[in-house]
Parts: sequence; structure tokens; C-alpha cells
Amino acid sequence: MNPLNLPRPTRDKILVMPQELNEKKLESGLVIPSHVQVEMNLGNPKIATVLAVGPNITSVRAGQNVLIEPHIGLEAVIEMDGEVKTVSFIEEKHLVAVLEDGPQE
Repeated sequence: MNPLNLPRPTRDKILVMPQELNEKKLESGLVIPSHVQVEMNLGNPKIATVLAVGPNITSVRAGQNVLIEPHIGLEAVIEMDGEVKTVSFIEEKHLVAVLEDGPQE
């Protein structure tokens, strides 16, 4: 079942949507835009939500939040709920951690 009509990952691929960073306002009043935060933290893992998994994936399921390695995977732009979103297809080996259980099947 694919209610959002998302692309289906094959084999050992996972479709994730990286969570967007918000602007950060410092005590001094200086606002750091999200793209600058990303540039400052090039080596840090990022949080993403699993949208779909390939048939060979057993470690995560759709709806879970995961920590993934930065700058990996194949990015795609899709329309979801009337909004344009950037998603990534990653391999299971690029998962760093599962952050929560998410919905039960």
C-alpha cells in the first residue's frame, strides 16, 4: 500500500526525507540561516524520516526517525501533500542509528 504514491526503493535501498533545519537566533540577536548551519557542520550526521524501504531491509520501517551519514545517497525532488520536498535514496549501511520506533505494522 502506497497512499502517498512515493517511489518504491529496490533491494537494500531506503527512501528518507531529511528533516529541515530552522533558523537559529543567537542571544546577540544574530540569525544563522539553516544553509549556513549545514555548511558549518559538514561532517555531522543528519536526522531523517524513513518514508519507504526496499524488500531486503529489516532494520527500519516507514515512519521511523533515523540518523544518517551526511552527503550520501541519491537525492530526488518529489511532490508530497501539495509541497515540493527533497528526499534521498540511501543504502542501509549509511544508517547510523534508529532514533525511535515509529508506527507499528
